[in-house]
Amino acid sequence: MVSSINNIMFNLDMLNKRSEKNTYGLSSGDALQYGSDNSKQYNEILSVKNNVKSYTSILDKIQLSGAYNDTSDSAVSNMKNSVKSVQSLVLEALNGTNNSDTKEIIAANVESIKDTIFNLLDTYIKEFNKELENSLKRFKESSINRFEKIEKEIKHLKIHTIIDKEITSLEANTKYEIFENMSLKIFLFMDNLFSGELGLLDMTKDDINYLKNKLFILMEKRNINKIDYINLEDIFYTIRKIPDNLEKEAISYISNHQVDFLNMQNTKSVISDLIKISSINDEVVFKKEIKENSKISEFITYENYIDMSIREFI
Repeated sequence: MVSSINNIMFNLDMLNKRSEKNTYGLSSGDALQYGSDNSKQYNEILSVKNNVKSYTSILDKIQLSGAYNDTSDSAVSNMKNSVKSVQSLVLEALNGTNNSDTKEIIAANVESIKDTIFNLLDTYIKEFNKELENSLKRFKESSINRFEKIEKEIKHLKIHTIIDKEITSLEANTKYEIFENMSLKIFLFMDNLFSGELGLLDMTKDDINYLKNKLFILMEKRNINKIDYINLEDIFYTIRKIPDNLEKEAISYISNHQVDFLNMQNTKSVISDLIKISSINDEVVFKKEIKENSKISEFITYENYIDMSIREFI
């Protein structure tokens, strides 16, 4: 404290010794009228004023930030008053008529005001940082929610794009032309869809409904109603008539593999069982196994068929 006061007194005394034109300083608030009167002193006084202005400018900007409460608002006001007091004391110290005792008192006052300003700054910074932290936290939470929403929308768009692409192939018969039965086409469509990129994505209820609606629209174009019953024997005969044995073997492999997978998952297999049995190249065995399989009903609508197919492949 003593050392700091002595430093302030020394600096004030040096300013005083360099200045002989204090009349103008006392009346106008400026220690010198022109820089040419004493350029060094003029620059030093200008530096003091600039520092004061800098503090004032900073405080003004802090006030405009809007991120302060009643406590910090009061701190800003007190700091402004303190800065003005320092400015007044500096000008008073530059008055050559002041003796060393007066200057010591002024130096002590400046030191005291400095401590007050720093304490007020500490108080304000704590309050400001707390409010800033809360603001940043709210911004982070809001940003996370927005990005999660965007990511979900992008994922939905990606899923729908994959579905649309495969639906287009199904509608154009580019990959399914040799399979005349719609039920068989839907089963192979599901395998192509979920064994690809879609199988790696988590589908929501909306995505599933999107897929179902796309299939219903396609069936309507083929004059098939979703409440119509599928013909179990027609699936068997369609597979039997396929000229390419590799295609028949592929259907048998896919359906057998799907049944095994569902059994491992303790998931009920109905449609996969139906296609597996239908791929047996023996009509008598086919009819016998269909009859003995309690899971397969003779009254399966296309809507039920699609629902169960999605559940087994998803």
